Amino acid sequence: MIIVFTNRALIRTSGGAGDEQLFGEIQNGKGSNELRLAIAEKNKDTNRWTLNLQEEKSRQKELPSQILFRAVLAQVRDGSLSPKWVVSVHGYGQSFLDSLEEAHGLEQSYQWSRTGKTSQPINVILFSWPSKPGGVVLDPVNAYRRAQAAAVPSAAALAIVLERVWAYFAAPALLCKPATSTTRLVPPVRDFSLCLHVHSQGNLVLEMMTRTKALDGVPLKLDTLILHQADVDADDHTEWVNRIQFAVDVVITLNAWDGILRLSDAINPVRLGIARSGFGSRATYFDFTGGSKVAAEHNLFLQVENKLVRLFCQRALTGFPVHTIGGEANGFWFDDSVGTWRLGLRPSAPLGGSQKPGA
Repeated sequence: MIIVFTNRALIRTSGGAGDEQLFGEIQNGKGSNELRLAIAEKNKDTNRWTLNLQEEKSRQKELPSQILFRAVLAQVRDGSLSPKWVVSVHGYGQSFLDSLEEAHGLEQSYQWSRTGKTSQPINVILFSWPSKPGGVVLDPVNAYRRAQAAAVPSAAALAIVLERVWAYFAAPALLCKPATSTTRLVPPVRDFSLCLHVHSQGNLVLEMMTRTKALDGVPLKLDTLILHQADVDADDHTEWVNRIQFAVDVVITLNAWDGILRLSDAINPVRLGIARSGFGSRATYFDFTGGSKVAAEHNLFLQVENKLVRLFCQRALTGFPVHTIGGEANGFWFDDSVGTWRLGLRPSAPLGGSQKPGA
């Protein structure tokens, strides 16, 4: 099961279940912050998708997200759903189907624990934004610029998603309160975590949300925010990343050989995900460049079959404190010449690297 928030245009407005063609490639006609909510499930035998659009009634007292998350929280409390949750934001050029498949890939890829047993698998809440507006565009630069333009108005929609997930789901899960006025206290959900995974150009949505102060004054605290291979300008990222107060830990991934970002770099300033210096924000940087089987991969979470990389991803997605993710015991050494954790063995020749204090 994947919970889908989207500001894409609703193609079919009749009731009942639909498929991956339920939403299109342009923004909702009522505005970029007009959200619809659906439950998506993939049949493992047929590989077909079923989407159930959550009903919106006029004059209803509760939003569809309130109703849905109350039911989901009950399943988390009774153990039928894991307490590990990830809000996922995809990148450039993704159709609605592409975004579903990527979210499904995250769920399926992280169903394991270090002992090899299934242990608290992640559940995904997908924010699907129109990153492929206008369909197929023959000029790739023009297509990319259109997606950049679409990311800006989607920032407000992402803020609404995070606010609702927190208010109607995470906060009640973490709060100790009476089940009813006459019954005993319901304890907080044990091991509950809420992380935000933002991939590639999705980080432009995140950047604009932060720069426009869309979450200022909103009570929200994520465990971990992951800026995964960010397709945003590197030179001024410190300016807006340091403003992020809604996450306990902020993680930025790096791969200087990332093939997709090197193409983006040709028409943009240096991209954050392939930067080699300037790492001065409040975030913790993890550099995977040159790691085994990393090569030029753009999606470290789904495309790299490396046990150390997978362990990092699993921990980042499930709210491990960032100081427990780095360290030589976990396959990283700290290069204090630039301020980043690097995957692999510490070089024998001195490069300015050392064990990061307190790690």
